[in-house]
Amino acid sequence: AALAAGACAAPTRNAAQVLMAAAKATGALSPAPTPAAAAAQPPPPADGVAAEKRSAVQVLMAAAAARTAVNGSGGKRQRRTGPASRWWEAQRGVGVVSLPPPPMHKVVPGAPGFVVDGFRYGGAHYFLTHFHSDHYGGLYGSKFRGLIYCTPTTGRLIVQQLAVRPEVVREVRVGGPPVVVDDFAITAIEANHCPGAAMFWFCDRKRRRCFLHCGDCRYDRSEIRLTKAVRLPPSHVLDTVYLDTTYCNPRYCFMPQRQAISAVCDRVRAALKEEERQNSSVSSLASFFGGGAGRGRSGGKTLFVFGTYTIGKERVFLSVARSCFPPGEKVYVSSRKL
Repeated sequence: AALAAGACAAPTRNAAQVLMAAAKATGALSPAPTPAAAAAQPPPPADGVAAEKRSAVQVLMAAAAARTAVNGSGGKRQRRTGPASRWWEAQRGVGVVSLPPPPMHKVVPGAPGFVVDGFRYGGAHYFLTHFHSDHYGGLYGSKFRGLIYCTPTTGRLIVQQLAVRPEVVREVRVGGPPVVVDDFAITAIEANHCPGAAMFWFCDRKRRRCFLHCGDCRYDRSEIRLTKAVRLPPSHVLDTVYLDTTYCNPRYCFMPQRQAISAVCDRVRAALKEEERQNSSVSSLASFFGGGAGRGRSGGKTLFVFGTYTIGKERVFLSVARSCFPPGEKVYVSSRKL
């Protein structure tokens, strides 16, 4: 609540300033002492940083330390508990899991062995939101143990590109029926990110709680309609949303995707018109001296290059090919993209 209040009161503040306000409101940062109290305090360490100039990370560390003190842990790191932690400890004890436990933002509460986009961690059921290396890191070769749940497109990619064994891949179709694993029903929701990308909705039918792992999503009301994709069952609650906040800052203001693609197409059309004008001048000059006609677009010298990942940005260059060139014009891609 303090964080929301700080963000609303000063929409132009950056993330560090908002976190500072939230930390002060929750008591993580104490107000400046009076001159008399300051004189009685020992001098700060040489590498100390004034509270007013702390970074966002330092503010969060201070808040965590304050919570530890309130919980009475005496400064010692408290051990994580719960079904997932107990499951991991048990598996490690019998030698089944040799990888470290997943961090809290990659698990599903109450679901032992569930890991989302975390193939460098121990687990039994792995959920891959999409085929980008910062999410499938650690998933290489045929020796990977565990079941992998993903969309059909992502499943074909990890088999083809990463040599994952097909028998460990379990398909979860966007718009399809939920896949039931233990006491959880898992639904894939369109993420509007790249081909095969999905968000995962986990419904704990036993405890009547739901969790949403967004992966990488580009939210657009016309593309993503959560109320139609999933429905909260009676007496269930949406407990937690796991959201990537890479661009959660007012200084990031991206235009809608359709507008961005339209702008790219406009630039390509302008370049083609300039090329046509130059070719027309050359053709007229050649005709004046008795030469042949111009070569047309097939002799064009403008090369349009689009930087893409193994998968992603297809909407851009396919839109350019369809709207700026005659039917049959080819788009050349690397063998990995085929």
